[in-house]
Amino acid sequence: MTATPRGSIRNVEINELVGSLTPAEGKIFGLAEISNYSLQLAGRSAGEMLDSLSGSGRLSVKQGRIAAL
Repeated sequence: MTATPRGSIRNVEINELVGSLTPAEGKIFGLAEISNYSLQLAGRSAGEMLDSLSGSGRLSVKQGRIAAL
C-alpha cells in the first residue's frame, strides 16, 4: 500500500501541539500554521509505513512567544 496525503493545518495552539509530542509544554505559545504539507509512505504493515514515512511542509507561528529556552 502507498499513500501521499497532502493538506494544510491552521490556527492550532502551538503549546498544545508541542506539549503532546515533547516535554516542552508551557514553553512556546502562539497559533501554528502548516500552510501546505505533503507526506509519502508505503508498506504492508503499520511498522513498514512508519519506517518509510517522509514528507515536507512549512511551519509558521503567529503571535508567538517563547517562555524559556
